[in-house]
Amino acid sequence: MNRSRASTAMRIAVLSVGLALIALAVYFIAIGLDKADKLASVLSALTGLTGLALSWYATMRPSRSQPACPPDNEPPPAQAPPATREDGVHNVISGSVHGPVIQGRDFTGPLTLGPHPPPPPHDDTPPR
Repeated sequence: MNRSRASTAMRIAVLSVGLALIALAVYFIAIGLDKADKLASVLSALTGLTGLALSWYATMRPSRSQPACPPDNEPPPAQAPPATREDGVHNVISGSVHGPVIQGRDFTGPLTLGPHPPPPPHDDTPPR
């Protein structure tokens, strides 16, 4: 849904709720204060119970951010405690990490990315 459709839908929803509230107020005035009070009490109780049921449902359903169990061929995602430094740097690793990970700042000296160079050959001849 793009932004203009979302804003149009929001405007229609706000307008609908506003019109419903105005119609309810007119109806309450027409039926009298005593009946309006009783009906408002019943509507409030139903609204409260509906909100309670929706909040219970929202807390009991599984989260959408992570699947309930990972597929068999993938390892579980890496979970590391958040690292926050004094300067406000906050590093987070999410998902599956395969292979070496290099992360840093202000490296000095020689830095080689990729496979390690082969070790130097050994001279097996005894010294003379």
